[in-house]
Amino acid sequence: MDSEARSSHRAANCTPGFDVFLNQLPVFAYVADLGDQRMLYAGQRVADLLGYDPSDVLRQGLRFFESHSHPSDIGRHRSWDYAALADQEVIDRECRMRHLDGRWRWVRRREVVTQRGENGEPTEILGIAEDVTERKLSERHLVRHHERLLQLLAYDIHDGLVQDIVGAQMALESVIESVSATQVDCVQELILLRGLLRKAIGEGRRMITTLRPMIIDEMGIVEAIHYLVAEEEAAQHLNVTFTHDVRFDRLAPMLEGIVFRIVQESLNNVRRHAGVQDAEVRLRQTESMFLIEVEDHGVGFDPARTEDHHFGLEGIRERARLFGGKATIKSVVGQGTIVSVQLPIELPPEWDDLSAPAPSG
Repeated sequence: MDSEARSSHRAANCTPGFDVFLNQLPVFAYVADLGDQRMLYAGQRVADLLGYDPSDVLRQGLRFFESHSHPSDIGRHRSWDYAALADQEVIDRECRMRHLDGRWRWVRRREVVTQRGENGEPTEILGIAEDVTERKLSERHLVRHHERLLQLLAYDIHDGLVQDIVGAQMALESVIESVSATQVDCVQELILLRGLLRKAIGEGRRMITTLRPMIIDEMGIVEAIHYLVAEEEAAQHLNVTFTHDVRFDRLAPMLEGIVFRIVQESLNNVRRHAGVQDAEVRLRQTESMFLIEVEDHGVGFDPARTEDHHFGLEGIRERARLFGGKATIKSVVGQGTIVSVQLPIELPPEWDDLSAPAPSG
């Protein structure tokens, strides 16, 4: 590459030779000055990533990311406080960006502070950006497929196994009524059998609730959480207070299933680890997002020293991430835990088909 070509994607004060190294990376690399939001270096891989020339990035500076992002994702570029970053701490975020051909691509950006001023304030960052669209599509497909399998399995248990056991119980009730009271041993055996059948019916219904209660599809997530709370109280596991303040009637079926599992897993954690029998579930709406909170005043734990039995919390974080949300777990030893999950009310259509052209303008 001659010096003239190199200068098209490197500012004058970017260390010569360093840009050569960055250009060998399989991802788009860049260096930016935080003071004036100016790009000091923009790697050639931006052409592979989004179809633009490095000179386009140098001209726009850090605003390049905002100007080509999906409107719903612009805030993700502004939500980081570089001054609060520790040395070598990496910012990691994902957003949809519009390719030059008009199609949305999922882009993962990771940045680290490389220079600080005399008073310690960050002045320069090094970042890399890569296309994670295929991974996103695979994740969505797997989640959708998983939820569908659970739904079908729940229906099969309800319409097949449970109904057959209920039929057997009803037949047994008729037999018990027809057996003579003098046949004491026989009556006792039949009553024992009836008890086993009732237990099997209860276990079948519990399995349906664990998989995906049909009330989600019939009446929506609010009623499904009411149902889950009632199940906890009926089993004398937890006393749960559920409050909600939302304006939506229904969410996307896949999103309703995810919300149910987040609440379910959070209550499971309370039951297993909190050491208390009381919990609160709150569901409220804020503009285009909604917030789920599950709180207990139990033994709590140190989030920095999460033990293996709290692996369910990582599942909650991952579910929130997959659907464009964020999960926060706050816990203090001896004071309790709050699981907060923020999710979008509507899943963007691009999440189902990221190959669709982006709107112009």
